[in-house]
Amino acid sequence: MARAASEAAVVTRRPFQGVRQIIRYNWPFYVLALMVVVGGIALLFLAELWPPVAVMVTVGIGATTFWSLTSLLASYYVYDLSPLYSWRWLAGELNSSPGKWASFHAGLDESSEAIRRLFPESQGGAFDIFDADKMSEGSIRRARSTVSQAGERATADSGALPFEEGALDAVFLIFAAHELRDPDDRIRFFTEIRRVLHPQGDLILVEHLRDLWNFIAYGPGFLHFFSRSEWMKTARQAGLTFRSERPMTPFVRCFVFTREASK
Repeated sequence: MARAASEAAVVTRRPFQGVRQIIRYNWPFYVLALMVVVGGIALLFLAELWPPVAVMVTVGIGATTFWSLTSLLASYYVYDLSPLYSWRWLAGELNSSPGKWASFHAGLDESSEAIRRLFPESQGGAFDIFDADKMSEGSIRRARSTVSQAGERATADSGALPFEEGALDAVFLIFAAHELRDPDDRIRFFTEIRRVLHPQGDLILVEHLRDLWNFIAYGPGFLHFFSRSEWMKTARQAGLTFRSERPMTPFVRCFVFTREASK
């Protein structure tokens, strides 16, 4: 297994950085939630509602309040308290230290600096795969607007990656692949990743899942994520082989896929 330059790999994060980012990128949801709660309470106290309607309004207030709070608590746990952003765990997921690697993101790159520190002898960089026609979520646009535009940002077409076949020992997809909402786009992207991976090279995929834990935490927002079976299907159809997985938290999982030499 690859060894981490443990202390050097730490990228300093500000207190509550993760949860503050969630609020900033998704503020319309929280404003709407506040309006629903305040409006619902006003209805209950100021209007004589038919009892079944009053029950529905009460349930709506409760659900909105619950998911607003749990989404913030879960985000704080995942992005601020858990070991996820220490990044030291990444080295243990690879068969060996990569000579060449690439990290693909949709405008918010929070891992490539840590990867460089983990593998100081390697060569690699971050590439922005944002496509306005394929990634229309408001949250991603708001996230991109907060990123410094200083210097040239390396970009890549998810359907035609700028690498020769077998050029990379590792590819990192950290909370980015789900932004490709169309399944065919995701398959094309993963097929390209398989092409540019060296035989026995690894794809590290980190994502929230469309599962019970994320439903509890994010309510209907969990539909923004994809299920474990969907990621397995995507990788399989792209010709990648599943190697391992591990829970980073109850809400986030890390999957490792590989390009086998026999494929």
